[in-house]
Amino acid sequence: MNSTTKIGLALAIFSGCLGAFGAWNMAGRIQSFNAAESISARWHFERIDARSTTFAGRTLTITDARTPQDTAAMKIVYGDNTFTLDVKEPPAALPNLSAYTEWLSPLYFAPIKDGEISVDWTSGEGVRLAIVNRSTAGYDDRTWGSVRVKDWIFEVIELKTDGTIDRKRMQFRDRRGRLPALQANPNTDILPIDERTWQWQAALFAVPRLQISRYRYGSDAVRGTVDTPGMRWTLPVTGFSAMGLLLGVVMVMAGSVKRQPASGITT
Repeated sequence: MNSTTKIGLALAIFSGCLGAFGAWNMAGRIQSFNAAESISARWHFERIDARSTTFAGRTLTITDARTPQDTAAMKIVYGDNTFTLDVKEPPAALPNLSAYTEWLSPLYFAPIKDGEISVDWTSGEGVRLAIVNRSTAGYDDRTWGSVRVKDWIFEVIELKTDGTIDRKRMQFRDRRGRLPALQANPNTDILPIDERTWQWQAALFAVPRLQISRYRYGSDAVRGTVDTPGMRWTLPVTGFSAMGLLLGVVMVMAGSVKRQPASGITT
């Protein structure tokens, strides 16, 4: 056994063992990520186009209104509570809310467990109600192409069964995980829209359909989440081990090639 074969065999054995160790740990991390994902809540949403509906024994009514500055607004009455939302001017006055589809959506929603919606839609038990409104921040209709997606602010309003209203201003993080509003103002009251929350999915009902593909989870089995570590060192270790194993096999094969000695020439 020549030196090339010995080195190749040693490299193949070492790389194979290291690769098996890395792949085993990688599989365990992927399994923990998938297990955490199966536990986390998923949500089913149904958009409401009607301007009036009943929820938890209270009537929700949505009507067109104007601000003191004569801009478009929506007057929302839920039980004994009344508030106004600034909205973008609709392209037409319609009897339902279809003209507001790409920036305002009232939504029924409910959790999904074990692949099934865990509520009774007939009785309304377990159903929740929210309104999500994308503000016009970052949009100037006097100029062309000036829609700044990172500047969009969402008003996420949950109308609760006890008649109270939970109202928040929220924003998607940028590609680096930063909150644009926080970068502009350290004292902002705008909250981040965290991944895998109902607010994340609800906000997608208030963005133009061509923009939906922009909003993707930043966490996956490779990068992990707050509760799971992700692949981290197991990915490069397994990858380089596979390369080392391949190189070792090539060296073993090259070392096993028998070379014929050059024949002498006699006179």
